[in-house]
Amino acid sequence: MKLSNGAVVTPVTGEEAEDLLKNFPGYVDGLVRAGPSRCLLPTAYNRFAEEYINFKFRSSDVVIVTYAKCGTTWMQEILWTMCHNPDLDNPDADLDLSIRSPFLEFDCMVDVLTKKNGHNSTLVKALQKRDPAASPDAGVFLGLTKVAEDPRIIKTHLPFSILPLNLLDTCKVVYVARNPKDALSSYLHHHRLIKIHDYQGTDDQFVDYFINGQLLHGGYADHLAEAWPLRGHKNLAFLFYEDLKRDPDAQLKNLDAFLGTGLTDQQLDNVKNRTGFSNMKARMGACVAVDGDAVEGMGVTALFNAKAAQEGGFYRKGKAGSWKEDISEKNLAKIDRYIAEQITAKMPDLKFSYE
Repeated sequence: MKLSNGAVVTPVTGEEAEDLLKNFPGYVDGLVRAGPSRCLLPTAYNRFAEEYINFKFRSSDVVIVTYAKCGTTWMQEILWTMCHNPDLDNPDADLDLSIRSPFLEFDCMVDVLTKKNGHNSTLVKALQKRDPAASPDAGVFLGLTKVAEDPRIIKTHLPFSILPLNLLDTCKVVYVARNPKDALSSYLHHHRLIKIHDYQGTDDQFVDYFINGQLLHGGYADHLAEAWPLRGHKNLAFLFYEDLKRDPDAQLKNLDAFLGTGLTDQQLDNVKNRTGFSNMKARMGACVAVDGDAVEGMGVTALFNAKAAQEGGFYRKGKAGSWKEDISEKNLAKIDRYIAEQITAKMPDLKFSYE
């Protein structure tokens, strides 16, 4: 399958497909690879690919582009609060984050769960309140992205090569990178507790999948390689998760200047406190109202499996350097070799902090 921007989509087949299905039983409809970086995605991506490539971004949009588990949700809350709630008085502040800051391609990721359980009724209700003519079958998350309040704060894990070619010339983009060791550690936890993946393999196997680009959204090094050369573009802010943890005040001021939000010191303090790890984790566990309906855990707990509570839930540690507790010496040697060969050798000026 060839897309309108020239990108090619190919199915994952044979022994590789069998192996992935064995260890990731959530992928029952199969997987495809898309674009020059061979980004791994569920087969349902084929239905939405042209929508993503030709999505009509606006000059007022702020798009968060990340590899998974690199601080995406944190950045969503930060940017939405900066743009929509700096005085902490917005009545929509406790709405499901999927409504306030939609995940562009999430329809293709939850397609299997949707077929089994139906659409999330709360999100459908929120979508149709904003667009009564919207059809859930055309994509609930895609629809929510289209009708989000301006300035839209939009999340995606897709690499630049399968996003609109004019993205950076149209709107502002915030790319957040995290050191690969912590990203891997967090992604392993994520795969074990989220039904989309339902990972059944070992830690050792997961490290190999990470190194070989066999996780959803493909290889981390490939994702970085598409973003790092663009860092000089006036509409791209390239941030590091570790810098945001180390000095949030400085990073928030930089984001304020980049976005042109013109926040006061008090408003920046409001943003920092509202989006602190403990506050976000507490809100995740709270029961909140979405368009009049009570929804536990901001609407995401339906994605969790039985292991989630045992392993700390969606927000687990929220710190830099946790890889030291989670990665064995044997696997650390593999990861160090991967970083040296796939990241440092190809992007020598890209430096990570490992705390």
